[in-house]
This record gives sequence, C-alpha cells and structure tokens, in this order.
Amino acid sequence: MSDDYDLDLENSAGSSAGEDIGKKKIGFLPAVVINILKWVAIVLAGILFIVTVTVVTIRIMDPVSRTSDFFFDTEELRSTLPSLQWYEIGTDEIRARTADIDKRAMVMVRVAVGFNPRARTLHQELVEQTPKLRNEIRMFFGEKYERELIPRNEARIKEELRRRLNVMLASSDRVQDVIFTDFNVIEF
Repeated sequence: MSDDYDLDLENSAGSSAGEDIGKKKIGFLPAVVINILKWVAIVLAGILFIVTVTVVTIRIMDPVSRTSDFFFDTEELRSTLPSLQWYEIGTDEIRARTADIDKRAMVMVRVAVGFNPRARTLHQELVEQTPKLRNEIRMFFGEKYERELIPRNEARIKEELRRRLNVMLASSDRVQDVIFTDFNVIEF
C-alpha cells in the first residue's frame, strides 16, 4: 500500500519536463546564458593565468629588463657604461688660490677627461689646447670658495668643469666625464 503512494516529484510534470530541460530557467537567466557566462569566465581565468605565468617567467629569465629608469650607482651599472679614453691635462698638478678673502686656501688638482675613443679630432685638440685648458681649470678653481670644495660637492664640481671645458673646445665631440686624479684643498 505504501508503494502505491510513492511520489515521483522529479517527473511529476510527465513528458513535458523532458522537453523543457534545455530551456530551464535558473533564477532570472536561462540556462544557456549561464553556460555561456561560465565558459567566458573559464576562458578569462585561463588567459589571466597564462599572462601571469609569462610575466613571471620573463622576469626570472631576463633580470636586466627589471632595471628602473633611475640612476643607481652599482657595479652592474658601471659595467654597462661605455668605455672612455682618458687624457690627463698636463703632467703637473694645477694650483689655484680659492676666492676666499678672509682665509688663504689653495687647491691642488690633477684633472683627467674622458671622451669617446672614436673621437680622433677631440684627442688632438685636447693635446694642442693643454695650456689653455690648464689655465681655464686654474681660473675655475680660483672662482670657488673653500666651503664649496668639499667631497660632498665633488660630483657637481666635476659637472660644472666638464661643461666649461666643452665650451672651450671647437670639436663636435665632447668631453663626457671629468675625474680628479689628485684633489687637495690646503690652508696656508
């Protein structure tokens, strides 16, 4: 008797339920739209995964591409800078009194300039203009005060001197770097 009263709730609509399976609505969207959205989400997740793996792999394989645009003084950066040819301006040190009035201070410096090795005319011009360049360097340091000639300001002083020397040179090639092989400020 209990077998007669079993309810078949899944197929209670009879044959019309089999026809409506493909057109079934879940919430307010049809099942077809839900399936399309599900596949779109799967494809987007796959693309996101592939892009992430590719970016991580490229960063691991090519660490140079991670270098920022900012200048950091590192050994790795120094090895990538172009090699320069160096010319020491004269063999003797250049001496100049500072612009200080209340003190008596003297600068003793040896200057070398770096330039592109392919700049053949610049090297010849540097050799020919050595006395004028030495005089310009002496005048440059004669315009400086002792308080300006501290190690903290050395990079700024080098840049100013490089620009001043380039103004004097007629060659289209330019001095790219200036170094001090000897730099002393002495009070006397």
